[in-house]
Amino acid sequence: MSGREFEQWLSVKFKQMGYKVQLQRGFKDKGADLILQKGPLTIAVQAKKLAPGRKVGVKVLGEVLRAMKYYKAPRGIVVTNQYFTREMIEEASGYTDVQLWDRPRLIREIEKLNQTKTAAVTQTMDGRINKSIK
Repeated sequence: MSGREFEQWLSVKFKQMGYKVQLQRGFKDKGADLILQKGPLTIAVQAKKLAPGRKVGVKVLGEVLRAMKYYKAPRGIVVTNQYFTREMIEEASGYTDVQLWDRPRLIREIEKLNQTKTAAVTQTMDGRINKSIK
């Protein structure tokens, strides 16, 4: 999966989470790969798809902060298929409006999404079964 394919995959997942998603153009994205909206909330997302063993560094924090300012987004997310450097985690901890989603967090979010979808399907099936029994 390429970096752009990762962004597209994330776009689908965030839509499934209930966000309206704008997938930004490649290299002139002003620091955000995705812009999420849910109600009045806007979130700038910087996505980094890395090879195994590589880590996202603190430079990316500056990118998402720049995107938050440009897109007037009160929140930001940096999401990766790998991990963050210690410096990135320490620096980002000073920003309560920025979330870091590393590989384990991304997996948890996808698992939550899958559980929600499974529960909705079960409720729908139970509703149909209950209606047919009555």
